[in-house]
Amino acid sequence: MKKFLILGALAAGLLSASCSKEIVTVYVPAPGVQEQKLVIALSSGSDELSMKSGRPLLSQAADQDIQNVTLYFVNSENSVVLVKEVNKGEWNNAVDYDKGKKLEVTLKKSNGEELADGEYDVYAVGFSDGVTSGTSDAYTFNEISKGDSWDDAAFYATLKGSDAEEVFAGVSTVFAVTASATEDMGAYSYLTAVSEGEPDNTPVVVLNRQVAGVTGYFTNIPVSVNGETPAKIRLVASKKYTQVNFTSLYGDETVTGTTKTYVVNGSVESSETKVPFWNNDNQGFTVYEMLLSDWFKFGAADTEFQRTTFADCDLNGDGYVGWLDALCYVYNKTGEAGDASSDFDTANWATDYKGENGCKALSNFWVNPNSAEYPQQLVAGSLFAGRFVIPFDYATGVNTLELQLLGENDVILKNWNVKVDQMTTAETQTTPTGTVAKPDESYYVYNIYRNHMYSLGSKGLDYDPDQPGLDPEDPDPDPKPEPDPDDPDSPDDPQDLNTTMDLQIHVNDQWEIIHNMEID
Repeated sequence: MKKFLILGALAAGLLSASCSKEIVTVYVPAPGVQEQKLVIALSSGSDELSMKSGRPLLSQAADQDIQNVTLYFVNSENSVVLVKEVNKGEWNNAVDYDKGKKLEVTLKKSNGEELADGEYDVYAVGFSDGVTSGTSDAYTFNEISKGDSWDDAAFYATLKGSDAEEVFAGVSTVFAVTASATEDMGAYSYLTAVSEGEPDNTPVVVLNRQVAGVTGYFTNIPVSVNGETPAKIRLVASKKYTQVNFTSLYGDETVTGTTKTYVVNGSVESSETKVPFWNNDNQGFTVYEMLLSDWFKFGAADTEFQRTTFADCDLNGDGYVGWLDALCYVYNKTGEAGDASSDFDTANWATDYKGENGCKALSNFWVNPNSAEYPQQLVAGSLFAGRFVIPFDYATGVNTLELQLLGENDVILKNWNVKVDQMTTAETQTTPTGTVAKPDESYYVYNIYRNHMYSLGSKGLDYDPDQPGLDPEDPDPDPKPEPDPDDPDSPDDPQDLNTTMDLQIHVNDQWEIIHNMEID
């Protein structure tokens, strides 16, 4: 039986040489057995909130579900001497390790996998399973075969459709060494890390996320702009790439984890039809859009109260539809009687929103269309969307992101400029050899980097998808936003669109949680 070891949900910094004792395996081979071992470490960039691979960027599941890993062993003459597939069936042998899975890759002489003595670069890519084991629903991987000359430019994947998915890649340098064990055992082979050079230090290949994440979490949507009623919310980006390049994989984190490399590793612009910015001189690509009718019950979806348009969902008459209107519906309030949080007693919300205790069932006014398939806790009366995107460099002079409120026929009724809350300048930027990511142009014109989360609105971590709504103090959905100024890592605070100002998007370069992107 083949044995594998995958270390999931570990920060890459913990996998450095100085900390390698956390994960090494002391190998004493049995007589006559020749095996070489290699640890693959899947770094989620988080030990709390990570996105389940193979799903849209909606799930709060603290898991990484990579079922396939391909390893390429390249010798000192730059020749690919071994291509090893770790498929879904083999991955099932993984065992729990903290909040992830672990397997140990074993190269066996009997399988023709033994490496001759010498130094090797080991490249790896990990991805979620497709319809056929060993394939991806989202990507086509450029074919690299045994005997090929290694070329970094050939190590890439292209989108099959329009949506990206999580994909991980990494590289490490190892030695294959033949040594004499005992008189009884004779000679055996092993792999050792270059930095240590000791036979009991199993080398490690760290796989880091190669895509970016973009989320939006909103409430209080305007019900009318210049007499027009909105129909959807859309986020537009100045560029969209369709090829993700697994290049310059060294140095994503240092031993201390304090130095990051900000890499734009996408290329080949999409041929999709572009959509306009507010300024019609500029065009871009849709990142995500949300139909208001998917979240709020009106029109054909409202069979009880005949709310014919989205504007009819404004129960307190403040000109916006959001969490206060959801409370108004459940507690049968209208107008000024429900225009403030203090107007509602939500002590029994966990049963009130289900239509008990003389209240109305929230599901007749607002639903989360994502929750049926992807566990997710939101504030009632809010909207959430998210996508993985291939990193891209900015378009000069064009805002990188723009949030739009659309009417019928996608007419832009209102827009919000989205500025970034941190910039990368020539002085602060760190890039690996071979990759040059140009400095951001401004707070509105910036690059989208790999392994970074860009979020508008703040999503908390206090949700157990296996037991939603069982805790009366933390029901699903939440009755109201609960920002926590003392704990910025765990507020549940959708972005309020009751503003005429710009939005600020928060960038998390460790992808530990979904942080806040504010409207400025």
